[in-house]
Amino acid sequence: LTAVIVVDLTDVIVVDLTDVIIVDLTDVIVVDLTDVIILDLTDVIVVDLTDVTVVDFTDVMVVDLTDVIVVDLTIVIVVDLTDVIVVDLTNVIVVDLTDVIVVDLTNVIVVDLTDVMVVDLTDVMVVDLTDVLVVDLTDVIVVDLTDVIVVDLTDVIVVDLTYMIVVDLTDVIIVDLTDVIVVDLTDVIVVDLTDVIVVDLTNVIPLNLTDVIIVDLTDVIIVDLTDVML
Repeated sequence: LTAVIVVDLTDVIVVDLTDVIIVDLTDVIVVDLTDVIILDLTDVIVVDLTDVTVVDFTDVMVVDLTDVIVVDLTIVIVVDLTDVIVVDLTNVIVVDLTDVIVVDLTNVIVVDLTDVMVVDLTDVMVVDLTDVLVVDLTDVIVVDLTDVIVVDLTDVIVVDLTYMIVVDLTDVIIVDLTDVIVVDLTDVIVVDLTDVIVVDLTNVIPLNLTDVIIVDLTDVIIVDLTDVML
């Protein structure tokens, strides 16, 4: 815990670091796991929170990083998983939140990144998954939200990006999937929304782009599919 100022595990019941090789919190200011029940880092090789200012898992029940190789939150300011029940990064290789300001998963039930290779949120300002039940990125290779300001999935039930290779939302300002039930991009190779300002899929039930190779909305200002079913 080199140069750490405060590590506060208030009211935590169990912290289990079974078979972890390295947990390095270099230059971390505050790690606060208030009211967390279980933090299980089974078989994690490296958790590096270099220069993180605040990691707050208020009222989280379970954070499970089973078989994760590297979780790197370099220069992250705030990671807040308020009221999250389960965050499971099974078999994830790298989760890199370089220069992220806020990741807020308020009231999320499950975030499952099974077999994801890389999740990179470079320079993202806010990722807010308020009231999302499941975000499943099964077998995704890369999710890159470079320079995204806000990704808001309010009241989304399921976002499933099964077998996607790349999701790149470069320079996107807002992606809002309010009241969407399912977004399924099965076998999509690339979704690129370069310089898109707003993508709003209000009240869409399924959005299925099965076997689509590329969706490119370069310089699109608004895509609004209000009340679209299919």
